[in-house]
Amino acid sequence: MIEVRKNEKLSGIEVIFDEKPDAEVRGALKEAGFRWHPYKRLWYAKETPGRLQVVEDITPACNASA
Repeated sequence: MIEVRKNEKLSGIEVIFDEKPDAEVRGALKEAGFRWHPYKRLWYAKETPGRLQVVEDITPACNASA
């Protein structure tokens, strides 16, 4: 499963996976400007329409494989 939440305080997007996403998903996140936060164990980036679209695109695939 994947959880997506908006961080209003930092104007960001946080993406949390229950297990390590595959290389294709990680690549899409990196290409969109997301970074891995090892302490919080989530992917994060400033919110933009393009980044929201990337998250919307990967969410169904990740949730379907769970």
